[in-house]
Amino acid sequence: MLSALHEPKVNKERLSNYTSYESTLDMSGINYPVQTKQIPVFEKQNPTISINVLSFEPDTKSFTIEYLSPERGRQHHVNLLLLEDPQDTSKHHYVRVTDMSSLVAHRLSRPRLPRADLVW
Repeated sequence: MLSALHEPKVNKERLSNYTSYESTLDMSGINYPVQTKQIPVFEKQNPTISINVLSFEPDTKSFTIEYLSPERGRQHHVNLLLLEDPQDTSKHHYVRVTDMSSLVAHRLSRPRLPRADLVW
């Protein structure tokens, strides 16, 4: 979340860029690791933020919507990709999606139509 709200210009992967902002989010009553079912609580406690969560299904090579925020028009909107360990679903990690089009581009490409001969 902090990477979406306070994105540095360089070294975005360094946690040290975000530690000074840790207290800016209301995380009271939210347990770690954060479960998707706790996101509505987070949104209620942080009224300027809305969140969508997708997960990847390796079997079908497609995405599933885990959580779609009902909140519209908030100052900050964050898309997350939920990655889970296939052997242990209690192990998971959220990754911020900065370019949704790039993430789902393979699903948007049009199938090639067979060439038809012209008949006059």
